[in-house]
Amino acid sequence: MIALVLISSSLSAYSAQATLAWDAVSGPDVAGYKIHYGKVPGVYTNTIDTGIMTSSDVSNLTEGETYYFASTAYDSAGNQSGYSNEVTKLVPVSTQYSLMVAQNGTGSGTVTGSGITCGSVCSNVFAPGTVVTLSAAPASGSTFAGWSGGGCSGIGTCSVTMNASTSVTATFNSSVANFDITATAKGSGTITAVNNPNVSQGTSGDTTISLVKVIKGSNQVFSVTPNAGNYTVSISVDGTIVAANLGSYNYTFSSVAANHTIAAVFATATYTITPSAGTGGSISPASARVNYGGSQTFTITPNSGYKVADVKVNGTSVGAVSSYTFSKVTSDQTISATFTATTSSYALTASATSGGTISPAGTVTASAGSSKTFSITPNAGNYTVSISVDGTIVAANLGSYNYTFSNITANHTIAAVFATATYTITPSAGTGGSISPASARVNYGGSQTFTITPNSGYKVADVKVNGTSVGAVSSYTFSKVTSDQTISATFTATTSSYALTASATSGGTISPAGTVTASAGSSKTFAIKASNNRYRISDVKVDGVSKGAISLFTFSNITANHTIQAYFSKN
Repeated sequence: MIALVLISSSLSAYSAQATLAWDAVSGPDVAGYKIHYGKVPGVYTNTIDTGIMTSSDVSNLTEGETYYFASTAYDSAGNQSGYSNEVTKLVPVSTQYSLMVAQNGTGSGTVTGSGITCGSVCSNVFAPGTVVTLSAAPASGSTFAGWSGGGCSGIGTCSVTMNASTSVTATFNSSVANFDITATAKGSGTITAVNNPNVSQGTSGDTTISLVKVIKGSNQVFSVTPNAGNYTVSISVDGTIVAANLGSYNYTFSSVAANHTIAAVFATATYTITPSAGTGGSISPASARVNYGGSQTFTITPNSGYKVADVKVNGTSVGAVSSYTFSKVTSDQTISATFTATTSSYALTASATSGGTISPAGTVTASAGSSKTFSITPNAGNYTVSISVDGTIVAANLGSYNYTFSNITANHTIAAVFATATYTITPSAGTGGSISPASARVNYGGSQTFTITPNSGYKVADVKVNGTSVGAVSSYTFSKVTSDQTISATFTATTSSYALTASATSGGTISPAGTVTASAGSSKTFAIKASNNRYRISDVKVDGVSKGAISLFTFSNITANHTIQAYFSKN
């Protein structure tokens, strides 16, 4: 009887093996030994001939499987003994696979199962063939959206058979609606979502773009801040400018219910320096804009006969300086200069054309700082065309006028131009005659005669001058004209009746036909008609002038003889 013993088992990088030993069988006929093994008790599918050795290694065993071993002895003739006692061996597992669990989405939650609590522990290792079941639980305010990876999908449990290292992703989304507010800052400054860490940010050139997640219905404050030496050019919300030309600024989106944009534009701050100069000199430049921290020099220049009296910067005297430089400007500034005369008197020269006077005339002397008034008076029948001071017209087209030089600090000139006054006489004539000339302009004190002429068959009924009748005169003379005037004439017919001659071509009639008599001032109607439907009216002429294809014509307020002719043509 052979006694079989399992000495040890081991795992290598390449295979699992077991080491077996047995007692030697005494006797001269023993030639060797064999090891028999398989995966079923008493059923041996593999044999190893060990020769005369009484121990042996069995290799290439499968991890995780149970094997059954027995040994036999054989003689030189090949005869084999019965099986020894049977020993068993469960080959341990050496290979393990990693399972990684990841979370995705806008929400949060926990994944658990087989030593994984993710959350905190998001990976574990498992033997080949192990089935791992994972469950997902969303946190408050989140929902579980489903699995991906490891062959899992849907929102139930995830079962993974570990035949290789695997990763599984659980997606949790916030159940609270979020909106995006895109904040853009261009230039040297910042725009910040106050008390909101849920911000992703990127830059492009001098522009910073931030995507801010905001919970539906909440308020979100944005703080807009220019860097030192800069200012906020504009702040636009959803494309509309809501503020401009300022420093720091806060804007609040209230009860957010949609996506929004807010954009701030920054630029280097510039400041205005406003100069002013009193009488007797100038300051240059006349205006200036200076960047933050910059400088600007102003030059103060007195006119001839003046000197600088004082220069004030932002209201404070810096003395009678000829120039001043603003340095490191950080705000708007002012500079003003005053001047004082270095002479005691000035020449005022007055002149006038014929037709009027200026007083005083010629050149007069005025003390520095004093005033002087000049009186301009046109002569009778004249008017003042213009008054010029130092070559510039200050008044025009008027009568008498006074001009005063105040606080005199320089020489001056004043000139008056006069001209003869002219007046308009406007004539008008009623029906039945004319008045000539048709218009007239008359110098002051001049005369103008108008002739009133009735047409044939008319006589002058009345003539009115400035609305007052002067009778049925044939002429009227305006004398010593000193204002605008009017003259109008009316006429009346001298006959009691007139002949109206009517005729028609073949194809129709005019009624009444032939020559009829009409009283002066009366009316008469003529009817034109085609004889039948084979003809139509083609034209009607009154006093030789076409009136078109009319069927009626009325002479009204008859004051002369007339003709009317009707023409017909075939259809």
